[in-house]
Amino acid sequence: MHRTRTSRNINMAANWRKILEEHAILQPLVKYQERLSSITECKEWVVIRDGEMFLWNRNTGSVLTTNLKYSKLDLKVDSGRNTVHHVYKTLSLSIPPVEEVDRMLLSPGGRYLALVTKNELVIVKLPSQWDEQGPQDGRNPVMCKCISVAEHLLKTSAVCLVDVAWHPGSLDDSHISLLTADNYIRLRWAQGNSAVGFDFGSPVDMETKSKSSQRAVDVIKLWPIYVLFGNGDVFKVISRIESICFQKFNVEGPLKVYPAAENANRNDACGILCLAGEPTILILANRDGRIDHCVVLDGENNKDVDESELESFRHLTLTTTPTSSLYIYETVQLELSLTSSLNDDSIEEPFICTMRLYRDTSQKNRYLCMHNAGLHAVVLSWFYKVLEFSQSEMETDLAQLLENSPSLVEHLVCTKPSTCSEEAPLLGVAAMKYDLQRALIVLTIAPEFIVLPLRNCVKKSPPPKLLSESHLTSPMKRIMREPFDERISRVLQRSSSYPVIKAVKDVELNGEDCFMLLSQAIQMLRQEHLLKLDITRREIQKRLELHHEMKATQENDLKQLQQTKDVLREQARLLAEKYEAANENQTTLLHRLETVLRKLSANFPMMSVAEENMYKELKQMKDNLKCVEDSVSQLKTKQEYQQKMFLQDKQKKKRTSAPLVSTNHQRTLRNLLKDQGEEISDLVKKVSQLQSSLEV
Repeated sequence: MHRTRTSRNINMAANWRKILEEHAILQPLVKYQERLSSITECKEWVVIRDGEMFLWNRNTGSVLTTNLKYSKLDLKVDSGRNTVHHVYKTLSLSIPPVEEVDRMLLSPGGRYLALVTKNELVIVKLPSQWDEQGPQDGRNPVMCKCISVAEHLLKTSAVCLVDVAWHPGSLDDSHISLLTADNYIRLRWAQGNSAVGFDFGSPVDMETKSKSSQRAVDVIKLWPIYVLFGNGDVFKVISRIESICFQKFNVEGPLKVYPAAENANRNDACGILCLAGEPTILILANRDGRIDHCVVLDGENNKDVDESELESFRHLTLTTTPTSSLYIYETVQLELSLTSSLNDDSIEEPFICTMRLYRDTSQKNRYLCMHNAGLHAVVLSWFYKVLEFSQSEMETDLAQLLENSPSLVEHLVCTKPSTCSEEAPLLGVAAMKYDLQRALIVLTIAPEFIVLPLRNCVKKSPPPKLLSESHLTSPMKRIMREPFDERISRVLQRSSSYPVIKAVKDVELNGEDCFMLLSQAIQMLRQEHLLKLDITRREIQKRLELHHEMKATQENDLKQLQQTKDVLREQARLLAEKYEAANENQTTLLHRLETVLRKLSANFPMMSVAEENMYKELKQMKDNLKCVEDSVSQLKTKQEYQQKMFLQDKQKKKRTSAPLVSTNHQRTLRNLLKDQGEEISDLVKKVSQLQSSLEV
């Protein structure tokens, strides 16, 4: 049994060696075998990892690769021939090395391939999915992105590379060590990442102690700057403009991204735009047309940041750990070519280009994206809802609030209608306001001007109602919860648009591309216009039928109401006549009642309040009269007594010659008696008047 297994292994090894000797991957090298004879030093052009072999092709400046484990399965036999072709792939480099490649080093994780020369180090990012393009025979190359590491150091100085090795402690398989001729070992980031753009966020007020007074407080504005790197990392720089002298900025980052991106190491980020507001909205653009809409979340210090990630950015003066994070709300994929969605199977390489982002000053939730293939406009329909949610204190569900609020993408201008068309980048974009409307002016490479109207996608809220909705609710509003105009607008809202095509004039499209463009235009016309117009027509027809039914019902109700009105009017006339008769009877009864009450009050033994008061006054006057009568009687008695005494005195005077009372005394007594007599006469008159008035 042991001999049988050994012989089987020997046969398999022999077959494997035979397959490798006849492998087609050697054909590109054999084709230019004469050029290989000029090499005088040993090279390291072959790298194998887990059966995957990489071979440097000096003639074309590319990398050839094949999987030795599946060499038997990848055989192709030509019909009618006995020749066998082994499948291999060609990796075409975006930045091939200029000098002779001495070594090839594969990273421990198999993500990167390092091409080493004396004065150059090129990192090749290997494709993540080998079966994405299907089996190939090397004729259709796969484009790979390349990054030149330490290019400035190696090309501008006399320093040359001595040795290169991947760092075994790198967590993300992206750190490489360089030994140079100046006896320095340098640790570089293999991704060669650099900042690609930045933008300012909304300022934040911060209170600081005043220099002039200890108790005074100065308010300064801190401006956050969001910096985007090529690998998609975002850093937050806190700056201030009040200080003129050099200042050391606080840098946070890289900011954590939630949810984690599927392609975190793509290295194709190219643009960033910050939409002012609270919270801050960041727009991150990638070279493949993918745009991420992120919300900046401020929170506590994030302790999950890897030190290896932070170590690569010490040159940015990183002084604080990231306290903010990014939440990717949605991702928008721009259509860079009109025919790309129709013939995805025939595309050899995806079209990539730099995206330039511009904010729209007329509308906060809209921005423009210009690239080599045209111009797009993106409207964030959920922008104002997020701002209202952040400012309101009510507890509402944000997911429910943002439901059915996707961003709207408008393809305005297309300069690359097909994948085979040449690039015709735009030369400028500017907005202009005229007649209370806004237009977009685009300068093409022709050069020509294109004027595009900008629609206002912001719906102003209606003014507050004077009455509550309960008093103004109509039957239609009870039946249709959503307003009809909003429903029609939502139905007619286009999810995609057909752009203005401005390709290079000298290049003509082939028949297949023209047919695809025509088919796509017809399909979009059907889906975005005819179909939605038909749906709108049906909605309007339903609403008209509903209105007709309600009109008939309301006419019947009006007839019934008219009949009821006539009946009520007749009843009102009869009631008016009865009211007049009752009113006359009531007036007669009131007069009779007044007469009866007057007679009753006259014959009633009980006195009223006024009569009692009058009685009290008369009684008091009677008592006063008694006092007056007593006084009068006393005065009369005194008068009689005085007359008697006067007579007696007179008689005595006659008897005696000398008078008893002097002349002055007599005159005084006469005056007193005269005054008292007048008073007594007045009192007697008053008493007689009272007696006559009281009939006593």
